[in-house]
Amino acid sequence: MTSDENAKKENVQKIEKVKNALNTFINAADNSDVKLLETVIHDNYINTQYGFFGKPGVYNIGKNQYLDYIKDKTFGGLPRSINIIDSKIFDNTAMMEVVLESKALIFHSYIHIILDNDKWQVIGNYPNVVAKL
Repeated sequence: MTSDENAKKENVQKIEKVKNALNTFINAADNSDVKLLETVIHDNYINTQYGFFGKPGVYNIGKNQYLDYIKDKTFGGLPRSINIIDSKIFDNTAMMEVVLESKALIFHSYIHIILDNDKWQVIGNYPNVVAKL
């Protein structure tokens, strides 16, 4: 195999690993699987959103609070379709633009995924959430 072919193969593998981290993050939240979420969320994870259940303002939610919201079903628990709009991967960081849709809500999110200690993990989620009409 040429070095060009090796580079392409490595890039395809990287893309698959990033998408796997993204899908694990979304599906674990949808299924309220806190143990699985803990494996894919970085310790420095932050969820930043404007508004929180009808209350205006900027909300920053760290890993532990996010997992608590999943545990008590404030977040998650509904299956969502996943539509990847755009993805950018640079070395050990990736930004994914996705639209997630449940029967009740639509999420337009930017999800930041990093490679740390040889593992792709979600470090940031920046959702815009709207109710379906």
